Amino acid sequence: MSLYKNSQPPSFPRMREFLADWLLYLISGSRLSPSAALPHGRGFTLIELCIVLIILGMMTSFSMLPARLSMSRHALEDTRTNMDAAQSALNVFFEMNGYYPCPAARGLTPDKEAFGKAEEGCFSGGEGGKKAGAGGRDKGTQSVEGRDGKRVRIGILPFRSLGLTDAQGADGWNRLLQYAVTEELTDPAWFDQRGGAIDVVAEDKKSRVQPPATVQYVILSTGETGTGG
Repeated sequence: MSLYKNSQPPSFPRMREFLADWLLYLISGSRLSPSAALPHGRGFTLIELCIVLIILGMMTSFSMLPARLSMSRHALEDTRTNMDAAQSALNVFFEMNGYYPCPAARGLTPDKEAFGKAEEGCFSGGEGGKKAGAGGRDKGTQSVEGRDGKRVRIGILPFRSLGLTDAQGADGWNRLLQYAVTEELTDPAWFDQRGGAIDVVAEDKKSRVQPPATVQYVILSTGETGTGG
């Protein structure tokens, strides 16, 4: 059965010639050759057209793949650049103040005064740093348990408090960078260089730091999916 009146059998060489002409047209904008114009009332069979559509679909998918890879590569590069800037800013903040800033609250929009700014006093010394309670939340941040009962505060990188731009406070996918810090290290009266309580665990459930659970702070991007995967 044919979409056009045609007594001739399927002509696969003719189909290949047609595809080549259209590919040249799409790439360079050249005029179609007579073979692509299908003169003399000759058409394609259903089988030929199905094969053409499948091949064109595959060509479209393959042509978009380099663009996706390029976008992902640029996003990763932007993320690394912003995370390096954040680490440098945290080091400068520590050198000037003798402690690390608390995280900024989640869930705020850029027009809010507290957006991207460190919370005040996220550690209450002498009480195990449980200002928000075990696993609780306070002003948009979360307090969880770390090593030896120490508390770890989780929220958004306080980029505005660190003198960074809003763009530097986000990763390459325009998601705000996450920030976790051992609560004791946000109070100069309790600061201890060996007081880190954060662990970094890989998929095999093994710690990636030695000794385990001794990291002072962590800057995290949730990646392209927004889930950290």
